[in-house]
Amino acid sequence: MPAELAYTDGTADFLEVGTGRSAWHREGHLIPHGRELTIAAALELIHGDYEVVRQPTFYAPDEAGIEIRQSRRAFLTVRSDTGQELGAVGPGYTVLQNRDAFRALEPLVDEGVVRLETGGVLRSGADIWMLGRFDIERFGLVVREVFADEVVPFALFSNNHSGRRTACVALTPIRVVCGNTLGFAERRGDSGTDRMIKISHTGEAATKMVEAAETLLGGLIERFEAVARQYRRLKATRLPEYLFTRLVLDEVAPDPRWRPNFNPEARTAELVLRRA
Repeated sequence: MPAELAYTDGTADFLEVGTGRSAWHREGHLIPHGRELTIAAALELIHGDYEVVRQPTFYAPDEAGIEIRQSRRAFLTVRSDTGQELGAVGPGYTVLQNRDAFRALEPLVDEGVVRLETGGVLRSGADIWMLGRFDIERFGLVVREVFADEVVPFALFSNNHSGRRTACVALTPIRVVCGNTLGFAERRGDSGTDRMIKISHTGEAATKMVEAAETLLGGLIERFEAVARQYRRLKATRLPEYLFTRLVLDEVAPDPRWRPNFNPEARTAELVLRRA
């Protein structure tokens, strides 16, 4: 199905916390709001606590197939609990275990700074994510006054075992619930729309994941406090009409007649002039 969620014993390996709706069309796990859920418990619930191993590949150098050789260039990633092949990788690939990928999120959840919102396993275990919502009560009075819960972005952590994608830490407005929404959130990060740090599966990938989280999430509350103070000042400021036109309309919806390449003889120009 398009969601690409993994299933175990007929139940989707997916959890959703405190939404008041059935988790993924009643196929996943719905966690009541207010119930404490650790990263370890969440991984166990969605069967995301599996290990991944890198296995060698072998080939026959001739058609007879009498001799079998081990490839020095190609390896397979395999889910150890099910034996499911997840992807083909090179010799420099380092497996990033799921528990290590989400280690930086764990203290935030344990301290109540972040509440788990969703989490799931995709494509038989090739991908996994955890999404956290920041507790706005941990922010200052100005943020709580100016912003609603929906304005503060989610903290997204994802990991991949197929060799086709990196792991990532991101701040996103996208509430990830399936493969489609995870892909959308990652594309927003790739385009620069949202803040995202990608971690390749090489070297000390687990350490890089923690460093990425510290870089992206460190000082988040202070940054939102500063933005909220600016928003509050803007809301309290009334602009005269001429300033509104110059500072807002000319930026958001500029009059095309003032463009250097405006052609007054063009048909579209005539329509603009009639409406002006």
